[in-house]
Amino acid sequence: FQTIANQAAVAVHLAQLHQEHIEMKRIEQELIIAADIQSQMMPTQTPQIPGIDIAAQTRPCEEVGGDFYDFIDLPNANLGIAVGDASGKGIPAALLMATLRACLRVQAENIYAMQEVIQRVNRALCQDTRPEQFATLFYGVLNSQKRILTYVNAGHNYPLLFRGDEIILLQTGGPPVGFFSDATYQEEFVQLLPGDILVIYTDGFTEAFNSNDELFGEDRLSQVICQHRHLVPEAIVEKLEEAVSRFECASSGYCDDRTLVVLKVRH
Repeated sequence: FQTIANQAAVAVHLAQLHQEHIEMKRIEQELIIAADIQSQMMPTQTPQIPGIDIAAQTRPCEEVGGDFYDFIDLPNANLGIAVGDASGKGIPAALLMATLRACLRVQAENIYAMQEVIQRVNRALCQDTRPEQFATLFYGVLNSQKRILTYVNAGHNYPLLFRGDEIILLQTGGPPVGFFSDATYQEEFVQLLPGDILVIYTDGFTEAFNSNDELFGEDRLSQVICQHRHLVPEAIVEKLEEAVSRFECASSGYCDDRTLVVLKVRH
């Protein structure tokens, strides 16, 4: 009886392992589909603006992530530029990212007051998500003819505007969206000049750390940009990604989504 019981236990265990293998395969297939759907949400190409070059890249930590960037065509030669970072990782962050992107597009395409756009996005997110879910968001509208960028920064990492030896931080705005339904936001504008380089990024770049627990940080990010500022935006994106990949500690098991938009005004 003991021998039969042992054989039966082995058979049951093997059956359980087989079932778990089937379930894992199903989950993997669903994640592949989810990643494909998320990739389709990202712009397939960067906007073509006379005198201004733009490059963008997003790299999720897992199969899907909570970062996104978007370009929104608006009337009167205006272009909406958005970079967002939803809280969390994986599928929950991806779902929040999709909600945020949809909310922003609905408002941006129908309302042109920047403050009102972000306030409505914030209220919608507060209504449709749990209290612990929030997102940082940078949203700017570029007038391609006058080269004026009007923006609102909702708790996002400050984009960096490189102008000669000066670095200007685009920090005007308010708290992250999804926190407080009654939050208010302020807008600001900046005149873009020939030679300017605007870098909008998520914290996956600055919060990457090495084996000594040192953060990559804004200083290193700025140094990489300054070192390669003579290159086109696509090359700047590649150089920054290479620098962070070399710096970070891959063996730590920690990773974060990384998203980057680089805009360069030609002379």
